[in-house]
Amino acid sequence: MLKTVITSTLQSASMQTIFRDVGTTSILFSKNSTITVSEEFIDCANEPITQYFENVTELPVSRHIFFAKVPDAGMQYNPGTVSFINLLLFVNHHYNPVTIAWKSLSERIYTPSDVAVPCSDLLFWLENLQPDLYWQQHYPGISLPFSLPQLSYQLLVNRLNIDCSLELYIKEKYYDQGEILQVKIASYLKLYNLNASKNKRKYTMLHKWNCHSEKGKIILEMDLGFAGLPFIRKFLLYLSVQKYFDKVEIW
Repeated sequence: MLKTVITSTLQSASMQTIFRDVGTTSILFSKNSTITVSEEFIDCANEPITQYFENVTELPVSRHIFFAKVPDAGMQYNPGTVSFINLLLFVNHHYNPVTIAWKSLSERIYTPSDVAVPCSDLLFWLENLQPDLYWQQHYPGISLPFSLPQLSYQLLVNRLNIDCSLELYIKEKYYDQGEILQVKIASYLKLYNLNASKNKRKYTMLHKWNCHSEKGKIILEMDLGFAGLPFIRKFLLYLSVQKYFDKVEIW
């Protein structure tokens, strides 16, 4: 999926999976356990486990949900006809123990260190999932420290920092205008900073930002600098007037 990026530096992006970067994950797990985990094995497990997690929990895998690290006691690998590895699942700054399980259709026992892994022979799933807990962790319901009128979209606030991300979910009938909306938002931010540079008593400039689009969503990452919460309020009102969005989520 191609993503359009508006920023001072062009960046590439890829679909989010629960193991994130396969090569880095392989090295991290191997360094923190008594067994070796191959990139090939993780590559086979990555997509089916991501799909399994999303189907069971109804939560999207993102930079806020992924396998972060092995438990302090080690990887806790149990081989067998059905094999298991205990890991920690990162959900919005919380670490939760989960178990990856797998078996083969041919009844061969595959180990995580195997390199010649026929993915079509393997079935992966997760055990000890706690969907209700993950939802509470993912959407803690933080409130804004300022008032807003009725908005034209649903607003979810997960955390508020100087460095923050906004995910703008486009109404389905406007999906084909994703890049146009991204350009409109970029123009708004540039104009805001231009006004801030001319009238420093009334405005304070955003430090930096970048914006990219996916199908049905625009992701805006910002360093608010001294613009802070007054800018957030102003921007949320701007988005409401546009009426292009079903939901806005702040991280």
